[in-house]
Amino acid sequence: MTECVREATGFSGYPEYQGGTVDFYQGYKHLVVIAMQFLRKQGLQGPARVFGALSWEPIASINAGFDIWNGKVAHFDKYGMNPTVLTDSEKLQAPTLLLHGRDGSQGMFTALGAYFKKNQMGPLFSVNLADGELTEEDFDVVDQKIKEISALYGEEVKINIIGYSRGAELALYMALPKDNWWIEEGGKCYLSPATRWRTEIGKVIRIGSMTLLSEWKMLSEEMKESIYEIRGKDDIHMPEPSYALNQYEVDGVGHVGLVSSSDVFDKLKVILDNSST
Repeated sequence: MTECVREATGFSGYPEYQGGTVDFYQGYKHLVVIAMQFLRKQGLQGPARVFGALSWEPIASINAGFDIWNGKVAHFDKYGMNPTVLTDSEKLQAPTLLLHGRDGSQGMFTALGAYFKKNQMGPLFSVNLADGELTEEDFDVVDQKIKEISALYGEEVKINIIGYSRGAELALYMALPKDNWWIEEGGKCYLSPATRWRTEIGKVIRIGSMTLLSEWKMLSEEMKESIYEIRGKDDIHMPEPSYALNQYEVDGVGHVGLVSSSDVFDKLKVILDNSST
């Protein structure tokens, strides 16, 4: 039976003080998230996101803005991403497909692309997704990219998906057979019980947005073992806890900084080093 498991993206709360002593750092965080909450309650979702990002992570946010702008191109080949031909040695490595966050672009993964190239972590692919809430329009974009990746390998290959923020929410659905889910206009997601991923999918890695309990209960125990989640302890935009069997937390990293953090990249390397085609 299909159930509505995810509402349109909304504010999910804000961090509580830890311990009895409030220092300047925690106090400032509290003020920022209260202001974000006020803006969201007024229906100003976009301004709330921008205010929170610039107030809490100004440098990371400015850099992300440039990366997003530079990534709004048809073919993004920074640091060898989105190759059109693979060497024999590259075909022995599992490919990774990146799904960016809301109102972003594939340029958000520029720093990750540099890390992949430096550490020779295998072919890296990306796409530009629609702006705004989750939409079924993105299925065709991702599905076409999966077909292109498979064609490069010339045989069936397991593709690891890394989704960031809204892209992490989308990653779950993109990894499932299409008859298991549908997305209503406006962003509501409907899911029926699933027992397997698409045959082309390896690991599903979520950064900055965790699987909801309502989604989690629709997945088989075996599928849950393939989900990995990474969250920043200073994420004030999407502070939900992870229920994943494979979960990682990163100190001193906020929501925007998750896609430029070397600590996050190191955890991704650990996860992906055990992947094969």
